[in-house]
Formats: sequence, C-alpha cells, structure tokens
Amino acid sequence: MKNGLNRTYSCAATFTLTAALGVVLCTPLASASDKHQAQELEETHEEIMIGGQAVTPKRIGEAPMEGWDEVVLPSGEIFYTDSERRYLILGTLYENADDRLVNVTEILRRQERIEALTDLRDSFITFQASNEEIGEITVFTDTSCSYCGMLHGDIDAINAAGITVNYLPFPRMGLNNPVAQQLSEIWCSETPHKELSTAFNPGLAVENDGQAWDRCGETVASAYSLGHSFGVEGTPAIVLPNGEMGEGYMPVEHLVHAVMSSGS
Repeated sequence: MKNGLNRTYSCAATFTLTAALGVVLCTPLASASDKHQAQELEETHEEIMIGGQAVTPKRIGEAPMEGWDEVVLPSGEIFYTDSERRYLILGTLYENADDRLVNVTEILRRQERIEALTDLRDSFITFQASNEEIGEITVFTDTSCSYCGMLHGDIDAINAAGITVNYLPFPRMGLNNPVAQQLSEIWCSETPHKELSTAFNPGLAVENDGQAWDRCGETVASAYSLGHSFGVEGTPAIVLPNGEMGEGYMPVEHLVHAVMSSGS
C-alpha cells in the first residue's frame, strides 16, 4: 500500500508518514524482509547508560544489522546500539532491498502500536461494522476538534462499509483542559456511544454528574499517554489494522481503500 493515509485534512499536525525519496512507508508488514519479521523483541530489565544516566528500556532485540540491537523505550522512542552499548543511532533505519527502501523502524513502530492497543481494548468505545467486516481502525479523538466531528458524522457510512471504529480519548490541549473532563464524562457514561455522538453536536449537552474524572480520569490519561508514545500530535489520529498511523479526516471511500490495502 502506498501512503494509504496521506491525503487528509487535519485539525493540527499533518501526517508523520512521507513518500520522500520514494521510500515505501505504508507497505503491509509482510513486505518487509522475513528476517526482520521473525525478530521478536523481549521485555527487559536491563539498564542502559545514556549520557551517564541509567535508562531501562521496554524491549530489546536484535537489529537487522549484525552486532546491533534494536531498543524500544517506555516513551515509544526507538534507537539502535552496538552490543557494548557504546554507540547509539537515533532516527530511522532503512533496509536497502532489491527493488525499494523499506522503513524498518516504521515496521517496528507498527508492531508496538498493535500490541499496545490490544492491551487497552477495555477502554475502547466501539462502533461495530454493520455489514461484513473488512477491518477495524482505532481513532484518537477530541470532542473540540471539528475534523473529529466530521469523521464521526460519517460513522454510519463507515460502519456500513464494513469498518469497525474503536475510539480512544485524546484531549489535544492536555489533561487540565475542560475537554479532558468532558471526555471522562463520556467514557464514564452508561451510554457512551450516545454521549460521544452528542458531544460532537454543539447544540446538545453531555450528561455530567461532576464526578466523572475521579472515576474515569485514569482512562483518559492512559489513552492520552499512549497517543503521545505513538507520536500523535493532532486529531483525529487513525491507526489502521496493520499499525500504520496518520492524522486527519478522510472521506469514507478513501478510508475504505486504506483499510483494505493495509493487509487486514
């Protein structure tokens, strides 16, 4: 898939993915080298000294380069280091394949996103596909974002096209903003689907008992933290079935194409 999510209209930042240098960033995971696909990063308690400070990574595994390791920090940052931990490489690693460049770092990011979202499934507000499912997406949303409202306005058409939508809260202005409070009210509601739809209608009010943050603030904070670890800067931020992520509104037909092309 070539840049399935790159033509969008964003509330804030534009896509983190780019086709610069003709690099294939949006190919399904299966297009990467078998050697890299098979590599599994293991949980670790090893400390790595970085600039004289001890850091405990989330995972460490062998990098595609012989003698080097791939390191994922709890923040979601990825870097590469030699076996003696003397040299560090920050940034994006590409595999120079026979017919293209493959963004190895992006493949790892996608794997990390998929796993992290699996761990947070209990926090989803899910709008289930109403016809045969072709895939599911996860959307970081903010009720003050007009493009999030546009996307949610398409929810019936998206579901009818076979796409299940999982929402997570992401208050763009931070956890101390009134939007974070409203999101906690929605996620705490006995009718979250109704309240989320209501929140995108400026003429209606979300039910509020004044205690939602105490009960559901942790859910909002966890999703907000996860979004930052994914690199979310603007909303809506959409994660496809293969872990590819982009930010901005997409017309339904473009979203369907992106989901079907993602290897779901």
